[in-house]
Amino acid sequence: PGAPVTRAAMSAFMYRLAGSPAFNDPVTATFTDVATTSTFFTEIEWMADEEITTGFPGGLYKPAADVTRAAMSAFMYRLAGSPAFNDPVTAT
Repeated sequence: PGAPVTRAAMSAFMYRLAGSPAFNDPVTATFTDVATTSTFFTEIEWMADEEITTGFPGGLYKPAADVTRAAMSAFMYRLAGSPAFNDPVTAT
């Protein structure tokens, strides 16, 4: 439970949380560092298709990198449909 989570594994968590929706893999990978043969290719491509992830500059996803708390919160927010939210005057 104390081990970090990779961005690739996080994509699987998000996909499963969404109910493992039907999804057809694209023929060409969205991200240059995620091959069509990658273990979590479908999950990462689904996140890109749903605009849950935008990746990194240069067409990268960085699947082996640890997911940051900031990225995880963005993923969760987008999965929830990007609900309306008013930023507080003072940051918590």
